[in-house]
Amino acid sequence: MTSPGEVWDAGLQPERTGLAWERTALAFLGLGLAVPRLAWPVLGPWAIAPAAVILAGALALFVAGHRRYRHTHGALTGDGRLPLLATLVALVLALVAVLLVVVASRGAAQP
Repeated sequence: MTSPGEVWDAGLQPERTGLAWERTALAFLGLGLAVPRLAWPVLGPWAIAPAAVILAGALALFVAGHRRYRHTHGALTGDGRLPLLATLVALVLALVAVLLVVVASRGAAQP
C-alpha cells in the first residue's frame, strides 16, 4: 500500500510531462522576446504586437501546464477522501440493513 503523497505508479511520472510543458513555454517565451528584434526592420513598432501575443501565450502555457501537473499529481497520489466516502456509505448501508432485519424480526415475533 502506498502512503499519502506517494505516487501509486512510479512509471507515470507527471513531473516529466510538467517539465516538458515548461520547456515548451520557455521556447515560446524566447521566440516572443526575439520577434521584435527580428521583425523591427520590416514591421517597425508593429513588431511588438505579435511579440505580445506570443508572450501572453507562453504565460498561458506556464499556467496551464502547472495546473495540469497539480491535477495529475493529485489524482495519482490521492488524499484518501474517496475511499473514506466509500467506507462511510458502506457503513450507512450496513446500518440500514441491520435496522431492517431488527424491525422485520420484531414484526414476525408478534402474533
